[in-house]
Amino acid sequence: MAYGISLTAYCLWPNLDSPTFDPDALDTSILAINLDVQAGFTGAVVPPVSRDSKMDLGAELVRATLADDAGPHNGFVFAQLGSLCVLAADWERLKDMSASEIRGLSWRETGFGVVVAIDPFGTPDSVWVIYKFYEDVDEYSDDDEDEALLNDIKRIETEDDNGRPLSHIGRLHRGCSQRVTVAKVADGLGALKTPRCSFDFHINKATECQIVRAKSFTPRGLTMVAPQYIANHTGTNGWGY
Repeated sequence: MAYGISLTAYCLWPNLDSPTFDPDALDTSILAINLDVQAGFTGAVVPPVSRDSKMDLGAELVRATLADDAGPHNGFVFAQLGSLCVLAADWERLKDMSASEIRGLSWRETGFGVVVAIDPFGTPDSVWVIYKFYEDVDEYSDDDEDEALLNDIKRIETEDDNGRPLSHIGRLHRGCSQRVTVAKVADGLGALKTPRCSFDFHINKATECQIVRAKSFTPRGLTMVAPQYIANHTGTNGWGY
């Protein structure tokens, strides 16, 4: 198998979003994940929802982040890099091909987003893949005479009519035997600069974790980034990074 990234800054979406405007919230190209908060993956079919609508999976398990919250919390802020794609091909066949030839082959999206974790000061850290439980919905409004394009998102179906998880959820490729929703793939962006014959997926989770907006704080005159919400049990005794 070969893996690649289709670049986009908008691949993953929060499953908990504030219903009110937060002036400190960052653009959704930068989000955060709470690894200690399970949210969703129930198989319920959710109708399309507006990006501005309230999305509250796991809302009862978290609280708003304060400027004096301790850290690090069990999770991280991340910047989105793109969608993880897979190519069913032998590396021995690919290694003598040019980059443009490789890009022109039949790549398939895996359903994972690729992100780089960033520390509270915005410095890039490790690279992760996170499964996408929401997808874009491009449709025309019946009420719009100009048929203006509506850019909504909807939650994917994760279970069949009997409540069983669909077999493809959390699979890196069609022959993958292990389910994964969050995995670390590299210690830093430098590992992505040149092709390599293998990637190790260090699995962290196999269930859906809560994804929230990221926001900026300025404690003691330093601008820092943090999740908009963190788990209720997280302490508050100053930035502990």
